[in-house]
Amino acid sequence: MDKRALGILGFFDPAVLAPYRQQPDKYTITTDHFEGRVTVTSEYFAELDEAAQDSEYIDVKFGYRTLKDGDLTIAAYLPDLLDHSPNHVDRWRPFIVDGADWLEDDQDVRFSLWYRRYLEGDWNVENGPAFQLVSEIKLINGLSREAVGRRLYAVDEPNISYPAAQNTHRYEDAHRELYGVLIDGLNKSAIEELGKRLGRPINAQNSRTRDVLAKIVPAANDPAFSDPLENISAQRRLASHKVRPAAKPMRAFEQFTADLESCHSALPHLRRALESELKMDAAKAMKRHDALEHLPRIVRPPEPNFSINDAALMVGRTISKAEFGFRHDIKGVHESELLLVYFSDGSVMGIDTGSNAANLRDKPSQPEDFHVDFRLHWVPPSVTT
Repeated sequence: MDKRALGILGFFDPAVLAPYRQQPDKYTITTDHFEGRVTVTSEYFAELDEAAQDSEYIDVKFGYRTLKDGDLTIAAYLPDLLDHSPNHVDRWRPFIVDGADWLEDDQDVRFSLWYRRYLEGDWNVENGPAFQLVSEIKLINGLSREAVGRRLYAVDEPNISYPAAQNTHRYEDAHRELYGVLIDGLNKSAIEELGKRLGRPINAQNSRTRDVLAKIVPAANDPAFSDPLENISAQRRLASHKVRPAAKPMRAFEQFTADLESCHSALPHLRRALESELKMDAAKAMKRHDALEHLPRIVRPPEPNFSINDAALMVGRTISKAEFGFRHDIKGVHESELLLVYFSDGSVMGIDTGSNAANLRDKPSQPEDFHVDFRLHWVPPSVTT
């Protein structure tokens, strides 16, 4: 590795992230096999005044570098910290790791992957298992939302946290959070609706989610699906004990990565079974619902005299052709795109935009002072004798 490139990295004890983990209302830490990021939450940031925003803002990308004894350090990209998050420098300074006995570069696979992606710009580096697991959850949720209007998993993009240290307690704690995503996160109402759709009605409210899921989707009984979830449950039980054995050193990070890879291999069994039984394509279903979520919302109806009311004239007609581009120039009027929709009965709808731009020509204004409306031009159907 290029020593000059390593010079823009700072190495820190993982405890540097502890204060941020303890304030999830203020900060978000995302982690995966070889990378992570700590940021301020958008909700908290929006509540602050300008001075506090400067003080609290943080957005630092980091990787992991391994010591010869197996312990991990945080490898932070220093420009993120020094230039973008300067008020956090003093919080990180006490955790600097200097002159450490690093694992050889060719053995530290995790750090090599991060170095290749973020310092050498190699975007062929495959995403980690947490990212891939979340992608599979989104596919399954796309299917269930298309089929029954509900997510099977409570959250589309959960934050899956890796162990915060290399010991048994932190490993078990990470599984407790994963349990909340993959098992407690199953939506019983969605399971009931899917059961109806699949012709296997069931009352899920007083049963374990995993059990009722297996009753409506038999593939959930397959060990390839059930065994990784059983491991999560077992580790979660240990984490939930009021009194548990003293923590022991272990390669928690590495083992949790392997467990996530097993979970990522498990979820496609469920997804493919749902695709087969529902006769749907998960990727297409997810794409459709992503598009629906980005549709603008109507918050109030138009005035009765507005031309946009003529849009109702298009209902029930068959589109034969659509033309689109920029409208011809009109002196003293803003430029506009133009859409011409031709119908099979000879009718045509022209759509361009109107605005109050002329009214603001000599006035200081903000973006919200500028208004745009659609202008509809309706040509009736062909006249036949």
